[in-house]
Amino acid sequence: MPVEREDVQVEVQENASPARRGLPLGVKALILLLLLAVSSLATTVAGLAWPDKVVGVPLLGSLFPPVAPEEKPASELIQENERVLEEARLEVRRLELKEARADLEALVAEIEVQKKDLEDRKAEVSETLAKVDAARAAVDEEQAARLKKLAKVCGAMEPGEAAAVLSQLDIKTSTAVFGYLKEKEAAGILAAMSQEEALAIASSVAGNGGSSGVSR
Repeated sequence: MPVEREDVQVEVQENASPARRGLPLGVKALILLLLLAVSSLATTVAGLAWPDKVVGVPLLGSLFPPVAPEEKPASELIQENERVLEEARLEVRRLELKEARADLEALVAEIEVQKKDLEDRKAEVSETLAKVDAARAAVDEEQAARLKKLAKVCGAMEPGEAAAVLSQLDIKTSTAVFGYLKEKEAAGILAAMSQEEALAIASSVAGNGGSSGVSR
């Protein structure tokens, strides 16, 4: 039995595929050469990123060295610097003008608000003055009516009695009453007064410019 098992193993090995038995020597050598060629090409391509040489072969960079940029003349550099400074100054000026314009617009708006406030106050004052004038006119009319009534009463009285009544009043009121008296009535009352009182009333009537002059 053992002898037969060995014969079977030998037969199986002889019938195995060539792939399991390995590649021929010529094929292996060809693959090795291809790998070496690819490796050399990769090294050459990678060497283009560095100057000088790769595997003793000069590169394009060493054959055509880079040309240094030309330096600008000093005058041109000075002009360029001056231009940059001038642009910076103009920008600063523009910002200043923009800020000043904003401040001016805010000031104008504030002035407009104050102007409207003053106009509103002016309207209120005008309305108040109109009310005061109306009230004063009403008082003047009422006072004028009272003075007319008093003058009518004094004119109906005897001159001596009327003189005694008017002597109790202040000079302003007496003068106003004389303005509503008839000329004959006023003359009789003045004649009944003392010389001092008559002179004071006559002077007051003359000082009023005849505005409250004696009625005829």
